Amino acid sequence: MSSNRNTVLAAAIAIQLLFAVPAAAAEERPGNWSLDLKGGITSGHFTFDSKITGQGGFNLRYSMNPLGSFYGTFEVGQFRASESLMEHIGFTNDYFSIGVGVRLNVLRMLAGSAPLTERFAVYTTTGLNLMRADVRVNSTQLVGYAGKNYTGRAMVLRIGAGTAYRISSRLDLFMQAELNHSDSDLLDGYERLPVAPLTGLLSGGDSFINTSIGISVKLGGTGARHSDWHFSDYRSGTPSPAFEAEIARMKAELERSDRIKNQFAERLQSLNQTLNEFSHLFYTTYQEQVVSHENQLVHLQNRLDLLQSELEELSGRPDVPVDVGSEGRFFIVAGVFRNRDNAERLLQQLTADGFGQAGIETDRRRDYHVVVYNSYPTREQADTVLARIRNEVNPESWIFVK
Repeated sequence: MSSNRNTVLAAAIAIQLLFAVPAAAAEERPGNWSLDLKGGITSGHFTFDSKITGQGGFNLRYSMNPLGSFYGTFEVGQFRASESLMEHIGFTNDYFSIGVGVRLNVLRMLAGSAPLTERFAVYTTTGLNLMRADVRVNSTQLVGYAGKNYTGRAMVLRIGAGTAYRISSRLDLFMQAELNHSDSDLLDGYERLPVAPLTGLLSGGDSFINTSIGISVKLGGTGARHSDWHFSDYRSGTPSPAFEAEIARMKAELERSDRIKNQFAERLQSLNQTLNEFSHLFYTTYQEQVVSHENQLVHLQNRLDLLQSELEELSGRPDVPVDVGSEGRFFIVAGVFRNRDNAERLLQQLTADGFGQAGIETDRRRDYHVVVYNSYPTREQADTVLARIRNEVNPESWIFVK
């Protein structure tokens, strides 16, 4: 009775402490704390076989992120010899233990964030417990073994694995198995002496396996995204006003940058179009100027050829007055030719142009045919008419004196 009262009292104290310590933190950081309620069976690998008995307890767990969490644990249970051994080598051990451990989600570590890992978790556990054992044996006189009743402490190393299924944002269902190895060989009340053979799962101490199923209740605000499953925003259910303001500012800056980029792209496109139009205009103007210059050059070449021909014809122009039959002494010359037909053609052109006084005077001695617009008795009259003809008709006209 005394041991049972101690067990109940220790469990009550542990529950009070475990809930009191993280209460403020749970309010400050909702979504990080979970209460894992568990129960199942235990099977001992001691000096002598034990029957399968029950055990239960809880973990108060703090999740840093979906990969890892720390937990504090409390467990209570009983070890008991098998029915075949109870008459001669009977023992019972009413115990409770408290400890700490680490839980790692290996499925999330391997697969990353995915629909599967948002619903299922496969994890490992590692921890260290301090056990308080209350052992009673039926016989203390066994060859090779020292049996005794005692109440004492033992350190227990825990290694295990489990799987969890997310029922809702508030509840998880889990199942796990843990191997526990103690530094004490008295969990069953019998200590192996040096002359006895090795017993137990591991040498040097007693071992046992706990298999549990349970439910994990998420603590904190109802709107919190629990860190067991979510990387982002797992420390707070809702972002702070300062955080929302910063996000809004960054969005506004991004939109402004997009507008500037679009405006710059439009201006660049317009500039490119203007450059293309200017290049086309420049090329077209350049081509037109080249063609115009070429035409001018051809025209000048034709003029030069004509002037060269006329100079050749005029190279034999008489230095003395030509013997003409007109009464005037001053003649305005339109052209001088050796060939009479060329002179006749020019005369016909002048007559058609309205020069009715035009005519042909012939220097028979030198065989020149001089086509004249008209003749005048004085130099002044001839100069006046010559200026008008050069300005309006033939800039290459000239005067010779009879």
